[in-house]
This record gives sequence, C-alpha cells and structure tokens, in this order.
Amino acid sequence: VLENITKENIKRLNKSRKATKTITVKLKYTDFTVESKSKTIQNHTVQDGVILNEVRKIISQMNVQNKSVRLIGTSFSSLVDTEKVVHLIKFEQIYLKLVY
Repeated sequence: VLENITKENIKRLNKSRKATKTITVKLKYTDFTVESKSKTIQNHTVQDGVILNEVRKIISQMNVQNKSVRLIGTSFSSLVDTEKVVHLIKFEQIYLKLVY
C-alpha cells in the first residue's frame, strides 16, 4: 500500500516538474496517535528507486509493531524545479573535471 501511495506521489512530483530532497512518511494509528519521520537526502531527485528506497528505510525505523494503522502517507519537501537539478548536475560534472 505504501509503495503505491508513494508511486502516485512521485507521478505528481514529476507532473509538476519538481525534484525532492526531503521525504516524509506519516502514520496515523487507530488510537489517534501520529508518527512522522523525515529523511533529507544528499541530492534532489525524481527517481522512483531512490525515493522508494528511502521510504522503506524510514518505515523500518518507525514503531509500527503491534499497532493498527488507520492512515499512512508520504510527502515530499525541499522541492526545486527539475531544470535547476539538471543545471546543478552539469555544474558538478564540469567542476569535477576541472578539479580532478
């Protein structure tokens, strides 16, 4: 379920031409408590595999054992236009060639 929700959010991210750097997983339990964890990755991304991998890491750190989940979701923040990410990548490649 979480993977499908995340994939839908990634589609929206791509449609809006944004890249994310911070990924959040939020759980609401049947006792109405809420747990939320975020991870900020090194580089902005729109890649499904990178985002899904981070979501899996986050959920593995959450206290889900022996609790009934009522709602689950993912969100993205620290967004930039994908065009800016391309420029940053090109800049880093040029910089690395000059330095090394």
